[in-house]
Amino acid sequence: MKLVLEPIVESEFEDLFVRIKEGIFPYVDAVFGWEDTFQRQRLENEYSLDWFYWVKVEKDRVGVLCYKHHNASCHVHWLIVFPEWRQRNIGTSIMAFVQKKARENGCTAVTLSSFKCNANAIQFYQGLGYVIIEEEEDFVSMLLSLSAS
Repeated sequence: MKLVLEPIVESEFEDLFVRIKEGIFPYVDAVFGWEDTFQRQRLENEYSLDWFYWVKVEKDRVGVLCYKHHNASCHVHWLIVFPEWRQRNIGTSIMAFVQKKARENGCTAVTLSSFKCNANAIQFYQGLGYVIIEEEEDFVSMLLSLSAS
């Protein structure tokens, strides 16, 4: 299965918001409570649209990836595989792509964070070799060293 990343453009913001909400609502709601206006403004103001990509298989959108290179690391803000596409190794393929791009850009690590209540995500990333480097009340920060992998 060949994955393609397609940059998300401003006119697709509403589609992006709907898909992100679909992916993170249960976790945000459990920790903070979900408020549409606040989350929409946060997405618009705290993230750059050029960090976002539709993940596609042929013509089908199968997920959303938000990541950026920062200093010597690459940080994944969001990886959301749409429910109808889960259990097909798409997440694993996307993370392999991110790691490849990080190495090409001279990064030595890939970082990310996850809600503690998202046990499936934490287990997924640990299965890929990520280790928890920091724990807060509701979040874990994880890292994959590229020099050792």
